[in-house]
Amino acid sequence: LGGLHPKLANTVLAVGLYPPTGPSMTYPEDGAQRYTLTDALVLQAWAGPSLATQVTPWLSVGAGLQWSFLEIEQGLTASLCFTEEGCATGTDNPANDIGLQIEASDFNQWSGNVGVLAQPTPWLDIGASWQPGSTYSANGTLGASFSEDFPLASQLNGLAFTDEDIRLDVTLPQTARLGVQVKPTPTVRVEAAGTWTQWSALDALVVTDLDLLVEGNPDGIAPDGFLIEDDVVLPTGYSDSWSARLGGDWQVAPWARVAAGAHYETSAVPPATQGVNIVDGDKWGVGGGATFQIGKHLALDVSAARTMFPDRDVTDSELRQLSLYANIADPEAAGVVNGKVVGNGAFASHLSFLALGATWSFGELRAAQAPPMPVGVVPDASPPRPDSVAMPTDTDGDGVPDSGDVCPRDATNSVADGRCADGTPMVMLQ
Repeated sequence: LGGLHPKLANTVLAVGLYPPTGPSMTYPEDGAQRYTLTDALVLQAWAGPSLATQVTPWLSVGAGLQWSFLEIEQGLTASLCFTEEGCATGTDNPANDIGLQIEASDFNQWSGNVGVLAQPTPWLDIGASWQPGSTYSANGTLGASFSEDFPLASQLNGLAFTDEDIRLDVTLPQTARLGVQVKPTPTVRVEAAGTWTQWSALDALVVTDLDLLVEGNPDGIAPDGFLIEDDVVLPTGYSDSWSARLGGDWQVAPWARVAAGAHYETSAVPPATQGVNIVDGDKWGVGGGATFQIGKHLALDVSAARTMFPDRDVTDSELRQLSLYANIADPEAAGVVNGKVVGNGAFASHLSFLALGATWSFGELRAAQAPPMPVGVVPDASPPRPDSVAMPTDTDGDGVPDSGDVCPRDATNSVADGRCADGTPMVMLQ
């Protein structure tokens, strides 16, 4: 912002958009896992400004404001039962299956973040950031589809019914990050970082405002049908997690930079609520990337990562079959009850990522910048969260922003005959 006022020379304003990202999963509708999940899609996006300023030669602070949206689609299978004993016992009979499909979205949620960067020496950076938690109240629909083989299909007025106005409350956790970066040479950087995430804030996914009418055949034994008004509770029981990350990058040429890193992260998902939607565990991963500068304005990025999870054998699951209780003698007693345990089993998974990117600079690029993936930060199964705030650019790492540096590519700032030690002309500051 130095163009607006000289006192703003060390202040940076940025506006960014994090495009919709999220996992999509599909499993067989008649598979053994159908009572916990058949399909799922979670989309999130963020947009907003961030502002940072260098308050002293070695200290910068910043903050960001983010508008975000969340869209969730999730399908699973419930079972219909006619007695309380039958609901508790449960059944795997496909004829009694009811396909449930939840679709909900919240397009008006606000959040933010704050960060601080200390550069006490030209070769040492210490940064920290914090992002508060946020709660989405997503409105949408819940659909219920009965099998054509349902024994009492003739007693219903159709096989598909929908509640057009439900609410799904989702709480995303607060996150704190701390990192230290060391620059042993002008072309090499090594970073160690740690992250803490309060996943315990998400104890369950709860569908409220349910008003699902399963219409009865006017000439049948339950002409008024069954009204389901109980909340649908999908337990998570998450716990807080932390991670440690180590990585580095090396500018091998003025037009190329390479990076590699590894991480370890504790699991937020306990075995008791482990499902196929998030196969988790105390995991570790590796990743790498490179940036190539093409000409004066274009930079191409490529990165890849792989995360490995331990196999889990769950024998004490708390995940239970959802049962819709339909009391023919008393239709008003209809509701949602928990059936038999359906979460026990063996779970195995791994994640692989590949990212490609391109950056066009309207000003001339000075040297290849770091890959888009933060050094040592390997993608994990957690929902993506933007956590960066804009900081003044300091190409040579001498603690002086480029906007006020006579030699922005030479940390010694030595000048002779109008040229810096690296041979480039000195910058005439205004």
